[in-house]
Amino acid sequence: MEHDKGPTHVVLTCMDYRHMDDLVCALRARIGEDKYDHLILPGAAAALAEVSLQTDFPSWVPAFWSQVQVAKKLHGATIREIWLVDHLECGAYLQALGVDAAKEVDAHLRCLRLAKQAVEEGCRARGIGWTVACKIMQPVVGSDSKKWSLCDLELT
Repeated sequence: MEHDKGPTHVVLTCMDYRHMDDLVCALRARIGEDKYDHLILPGAAAALAEVSLQTDFPSWVPAFWSQVQVAKKLHGATIREIWLVDHLECGAYLQALGVDAAKEVDAHLRCLRLAKQAVEEGCRARGIGWTVACKIMQPVVGSDSKKWSLCDLELT
């Protein structure tokens, strides 16, 4: 079945399996079923921000932009926004970047700011007029089954 308009978003997330089911449910609720291209890099924003993951894995930034270029080529007429979605309790932040669990939220905010700026600049340089928004998945407080919730972030 052919879709009326195509996807409206490109969504970058981490690869962590623990939040993926809740993430997909949240994306379908907010964006719509089959209305986004899903890109995955460990650490999500940290993979694009100017932090050590870029040094350790230099192919990740070009891989992101290659995928964005494909999304633009295939669905550029309908896509309007890129979402950068991090999640708490992230192994890339806690282990690969050596972030202390008590300072993890600050690290996510810093990386999301840097990644958002880099993506906005990269989009401008590539003639892509999409906006960039930042989100974070966090565990639902009091949930016995470890449910995750998608939260909006306003970065200043």
